[in-house]
Amino acid sequence: MKLGWGLLQRMKQRLSRGLSLPLVIAFLSLCVGVGVGVGMTFLFGPSEGGQAVIAGADGQGISQADEIVPRKARPFRPPRVVFKHGPPKRRVGELGGRSVGEKSVPEQATAENSVPRQPAAEQVPVVRTAGAAENKDGRVPAPQEVAALPSATFPPIPDDRLRWRRNAVKVSNLDGRAMIAVVIDDMGLDRARSARAIALPGPLTLAYLPYGSDLRRQTEAARAAGHELLVHVSMEPESVDEDPGPNALIGDLEPKDILSRLRWALGRFDGYVGISNHMGSKFTGDAEGMTTVVRELRAEGLMFLDSRTTQDSVGTRMARRFGVPNARRHVFLDNEALTETVRQRLGEVELIATHTGFAVAIGHPRDATLEVLEEWLPDVIARGFVLVPISAIAMRER
Repeated sequence: MKLGWGLLQRMKQRLSRGLSLPLVIAFLSLCVGVGVGVGMTFLFGPSEGGQAVIAGADGQGISQADEIVPRKARPFRPPRVVFKHGPPKRRVGELGGRSVGEKSVPEQATAENSVPRQPAAEQVPVVRTAGAAENKDGRVPAPQEVAALPSATFPPIPDDRLRWRRNAVKVSNLDGRAMIAVVIDDMGLDRARSARAIALPGPLTLAYLPYGSDLRRQTEAARAAGHELLVHVSMEPESVDEDPGPNALIGDLEPKDILSRLRWALGRFDGYVGISNHMGSKFTGDAEGMTTVVRELRAEGLMFLDSRTTQDSVGTRMARRFGVPNARRHVFLDNEALTETVRQRLGEVELIATHTGFAVAIGHPRDATLEVLEEWLPDVIARGFVLVPISAIAMRER
């Protein structure tokens, strides 16, 4: 009350000095407005538009309101991904190309790019992690979970369960020579050309498609001729226009369905050391699907040959992570089925083997391929190399 009475007395004095009434009213309105604003702020706090922001590590900031909200209710702010030494680079020196049916011509080899670099061993701690086994709900870990796993330890598998060792063709008298493994894919469909491949001097590695006919008789003949066997498992290609064949492994399938199809393929004949991928430029790049495959291979004591139908394949990495013996292709011999092309590719195989100590070549039962191999194989030793089955390469990699 005293304050109000004082203001009125001052107003009388100002008016007596000739101050205009509108100016006084404007001054009083301003004072009232400021007072009301201060009072509302004191009672209800700042408006939403005036939240103070504290800079966060993700560069997007955390509001004061976020600090009092339970953590689970806060909005998701994804962190930025920064490569410490720049984005990862592809390995150089691998001759490209896709398997038959994927319509791609391999890169041309030169003295610089025909020799693959020796892959460095993964320097990761050996620990047992929950991710190395199935989750509690029985599902396989998601791709991002798999990619973060270090190598895992497993209980030892008895020797009698290591089928890749039991069924391997024995190799001796290497004498320090560079090793060359020649794999013939797509065996079992064309009976005449498959028989011609069996007649080649070995040991070769013959990969039979599981949907061929009379496979047990064909594969028994191949083993009797001294060759090693693989199951050539159909896998999903990138192109929807390509047909990988029946019971192919598809990335969108549930893990149990992938296992069902894989086990069907593994049951079509006996005596093999492992599997290789037929097509599979999409599936072999899927960490979740390939984890399902390599876990089954490990349980069955089998190896994996990565045909490398895509440079994005994670097959070799997943196999190493789960302790599965493995190897990978260096050269496709006959993406272009001409005798001169096959001869050139075999020259690249020799160059790689000379520089790295081993090389893996993949061809198919085609007339041009078989004709050149009939000329080339008898003189392998004379040229300073030794012909080995794929299991010998896997053993060397281990």
